[in-house]
Amino acid sequence: MLKTIFFSVMCGLSGTAFAQSSEQIWEFESFHCVFDCNPVLKELLQSELGKPLNLDDPQSGFELFGDCNGKLKIEVCRTPVRSVLRELNKTVSGSKRFTKSNTGLRRSVVNSGHVICSEENTPPRSTFWILDLNPLDMRIYYEGETILRFKKKTAAL
Repeated sequence: MLKTIFFSVMCGLSGTAFAQSSEQIWEFESFHCVFDCNPVLKELLQSELGKPLNLDDPQSGFELFGDCNGKLKIEVCRTPVRSVLRELNKTVSGSKRFTKSNTGLRRSVVNSGHVICSEENTPPRSTFWILDLNPLDMRIYYEGETILRFKKKTAAL
């Protein structure tokens, strides 16, 4: 729900929403637990390293987003990093704070948004929150205050 609200608010204000659907296969390269890393989550994520995320077939490869039985579509818009950090900080309590440094979001503006699952006979739904998308990599916010990093998968020559 938060990711849908975030996307609607940020992209609605900027008026520059666009879909970035040309890159269909991404490889899970790394993860970063911003605060404390749950040992079970850490073990699960380590077992997924190197697996592909295929937006046309999310059931294959990377398993953490496999609950979509259709296709995934990326929708992002240019968003100031301070807005992304403000929304991230709404998800934590106490003295925890997301910053440019601990998230790896160092630019002043990023392409942030979400991925939509489109399945037959089912309304489209948001699946995960993209913190930053560029032609070579994608950073996703995942449960447990964790950032997943995917790199563009290039065709083998």
